[in-house]
Amino acid sequence: MQDRAAQRVRRTGVNPEETAPAPETAEPPTRLQGPGRATAGAQPGATRIQSAPRQPGATRIQSAPRGKPAAGGTDPSRFIPAELRERYVIGELLGSGGEATVWLAHAADEVDVPVALKVYRPGVAFDEDLRRRLDKPEWHRYVPELYAYGVAGTADGITVGWEAMEYFPLGTIADLAAREVPPGGALGVDRLRAIVAELVDAFDFWENTIQRRQADVSPGNILIRSDGSRPELVLGDFGGVLSTGLSTRFADLKAKAAYMSPEALAGLNDPLGPYWSLGAICFELLTGQLTYGVNLTEDTIRVALLFDEPDVDELPEQWRDLIAGLLTRRPEDRWGAGEVRSWLAGRKVPVRRRPSGAARLPVTFASTPYTDPVALAAAMVDASDEAAAWLSGAGGARLGEWLADELGDNRFDRQMLADVAGDLTSAHVAVAAFAATYLPNMPPRYRGATITVDRLRTLAGDPARHPLLVEVIRRGVLPYAARHRCDHPDCASAAPGGDGCRRLAALGRLLPRAVSIAMNSLAALPAEFGDSDAQRSASIDPAGGRVLTRAVEGDLCGDAVLLATGPDAVKGRRRVLKLMPRPDEPWWQLRRRAALTARPDSPDGLAALLVAEALRPFAKAYQRALIKARRVRDDRPAGGPRRAGAGLRALAARAGTRLDSRAGQRTWPWLVVVLFAAVEALGLAPVVRSWPAEEPAVSTLIWQGVTWLKPHAPDFATTATDPLAAWIVALLPEATRWLGPAAVAAVVVVCLALARKTDGQSTGARLVRVLAALAGRAVMAAYLLHLAVWVLAPVAIGLTATTPWVVAGLGVVVALVFRGLTGPPRTTATATAPWPIRLAVGGGLLALTLILLQHTPLPEAAKPGAAPARVAPATATTRGTA
Repeated sequence: MQDRAAQRVRRTGVNPEETAPAPETAEPPTRLQGPGRATAGAQPGATRIQSAPRQPGATRIQSAPRGKPAAGGTDPSRFIPAELRERYVIGELLGSGGEATVWLAHAADEVDVPVALKVYRPGVAFDEDLRRRLDKPEWHRYVPELYAYGVAGTADGITVGWEAMEYFPLGTIADLAAREVPPGGALGVDRLRAIVAELVDAFDFWENTIQRRQADVSPGNILIRSDGSRPELVLGDFGGVLSTGLSTRFADLKAKAAYMSPEALAGLNDPLGPYWSLGAICFELLTGQLTYGVNLTEDTIRVALLFDEPDVDELPEQWRDLIAGLLTRRPEDRWGAGEVRSWLAGRKVPVRRRPSGAARLPVTFASTPYTDPVALAAAMVDASDEAAAWLSGAGGARLGEWLADELGDNRFDRQMLADVAGDLTSAHVAVAAFAATYLPNMPPRYRGATITVDRLRTLAGDPARHPLLVEVIRRGVLPYAARHRCDHPDCASAAPGGDGCRRLAALGRLLPRAVSIAMNSLAALPAEFGDSDAQRSASIDPAGGRVLTRAVEGDLCGDAVLLATGPDAVKGRRRVLKLMPRPDEPWWQLRRRAALTARPDSPDGLAALLVAEALRPFAKAYQRALIKARRVRDDRPAGGPRRAGAGLRALAARAGTRLDSRAGQRTWPWLVVVLFAAVEALGLAPVVRSWPAEEPAVSTLIWQGVTWLKPHAPDFATTATDPLAAWIVALLPEATRWLGPAAVAAVVVVCLALARKTDGQSTGARLVRVLAALAGRAVMAAYLLHLAVWVLAPVAIGLTATTPWVVAGLGVVVALVFRGLTGPPRTTATATAPWPIRLAVGGGLLALTLILLQHTPLPEAAKPGAAPARVAPATATTRGTA
């Protein structure tokens, strides 16, 4: 704390202990007070800017002199919580206002560091998150330094907020004006230009760096840290800090009407609102009067804000453009940081103000006259039901005439007002369009509900709000909502002058079209049902009857929002669809495949997902109804055992049909087995020994791999029985054992050829295809077991029997022969189950086949549980290294 105090003395050049109150010398009222403004009981020299008598060094909330108790003799220090009395030594009273009381204090253990101890009144909101956000050293240039803050309990058991912040002995802009403005004069030109430049930088820093906005800007809220040719100013009122981006209602904001922007009366927190306050401050420092005159009540000022822009004709010419540009009622025409900096640099900046006298005749809504469309739009949004009833009656025509005749305003499409007569829904849409035109900085609302991307997802998740969601999507509300500013970083409206919310605009183009396509597709669904039994089964299975019911439009709109705004939702729905291959009906299979490959960012793709999602529960019900209908049909002739036999026959027929349609569809596993068997036969053939020797480098690498695999292979594979090798050794002499793997390759090719090239739908043809496929798979399983027992050593022997070129040539020849004999596929059947299920079923069948092979009878010459002798891998290795 002592280091901070030393730094502050060096920065400001003022020692708080050496700062004494100004002497109370009698002086005549200054020009800032205006004629007749001297207040009874005020201190001499006090200006009108000060809302109560202040001494130099006072902070913003002063309304009583230092060291004096409040009116009525009550000591305000008794409201300081005991916790703070123990922590701080309380000094003189700096000020007391409607929100808080401020004391000059110092920590009990740091006497040399004065602080402004601010204790908020009971019931005043205290935002600790805001204090944490502002307590950053790099932001202290325009933010008061916070030493401590929190909440504490009073003697009455009431919790209040408090903060110990940087003490500003130089006071505020109001105090500076009291010190420097001569009687009957104005603040110096250079001085005022420096203040304007400093405040523009401060507003810009709060808006773009801190990303918060000072909504209550007045001379008493602008603190002076150091003085000089350009004073260092700090915005010190945390009670008037609002978030940037989306507009915020001012219901609980105690802003001063004299410095409040016109749009603030409509409940708006516009980025250019502080610049109106800057214009009002400059106007007052130049003239000593408020913008709309002296001795005005706040209610009078609020009414004046609705009708007129302040008159700047009497201002000095060099200041006229600046004040006129800042005190422009329409935010879109008001000057901001860029225009003010250009004016300070001496460049000519155009001023866009509405001609005086426009809209003198008001339009009356809800018994209240309005001359400003912005204020009218805010009132209509707040009372949307009443506004819709007014527009659908005589109010629509009256509003159109007022916009055309009184305002000459063509920004709003007045044809909408002519089309809403008697239609409340269209009138609600017109209210949303009117708000989009005149309240673009306010969050979009429809029937009282906020329309943002996040809010749409909330509506989509609540079936009770789906009727509202249908209106938003189907009646074209989204394009109007997209014209409002948002706080999305990727949207153009995130910066001042943006064009609206890109995300809502994209949804406005996507959702209505997608929902319309989906509705048309579902409307044609009943005509596509091909199984009359499923339709008749509705009386048996109520779930099946629901498939014939038209989809609810609200459900489609809800799903459309969730799928269009959530990529994870799309992935989840697709995973569910992959697990639903049934029913095998065109109306489901076509829509399911379209949804699995659809792009949710296009209307057709999103519509495909919507249709599949709407049909998913119906498809389940249809499949149940289809099964029940077939059972009813099969049960009609007889009962008892015959019923069970019919069911088994039907099941066997379906299984045979499935096997027949899938027989030999995928050829690559067959080709791999044939190549391995051919390579093993090559290595066992005696004639190969007379061929050129293998490459030592290649053979060494291959056998190193086999050697590494042996200790890492599973024990259940290496210790299993190899029935194929046993029968080869028993049936063939050693010189002709190469015929064993050659026969395996030949059998596999023949089985695949029969499964793929046998045509016809007769029982015999179907039986040949099924048996050939099953036999080929059994032979492949036996050979794969043979390779597993020997850890690929038979294939390694073949690969190292001769040069790699010979082995590669053999592989090419075998592949060409394989392709020629098996030919093109007989039919192409699409897999109806996801690959995990197909993998599990295929793996289970392979495991069952291997278990059966372990129980295959072995020849007498073979020892049970062990494979017979054959060419040892060591022989090939020795030859390769010789």
